[in-house]
Amino acid sequence: MLKRIYDGLVTSAGAGVCFNTRLCGVEMAGPDRIEAVIVADKAGLRACRAKVYVDGTGDGDLAAWAGAAFEKGDAHGQLQPATHCFVLTNVDPYACWYTPRIPPPARAPRNPHRACTSSIRKAPCTRRWRRAAIP
Repeated sequence: MLKRIYDGLVTSAGAGVCFNTRLCGVEMAGPDRIEAVIVADKAGLRACRAKVYVDGTGDGDLAAWAGAAFEKGDAHGQLQPATHCFVLTNVDPYACWYTPRIPPPARAPRNPHRACTSSIRKAPCTRRWRRAAIP
């Protein structure tokens, strides 16, 4: 709900919003002026020109690619971990958090490559192809 309110505030201020769009490049008209941004969406690549650009990349890509000064991390180079907002439905929290987990029985690890090659060797169409390919 809140994101719709924010979207309404942005668009009522006259800004155009490009959802599901990735920044691909920045065209500069000088050392401190952006001429256009190159973006990609389902329609393909296109150039967008504006008087003011708002960097909504989450990583500051537009500002960095345009040559703006920036700092990365704190004094020790530590970054904030990525976060994702999500809602789980149809989940029994008691069963998830308070039920003891039973470990699966121990098995010897399988070699996935061995399983693939053995099934390919047994396939009748593969045998015919091998015989036909070998002179």
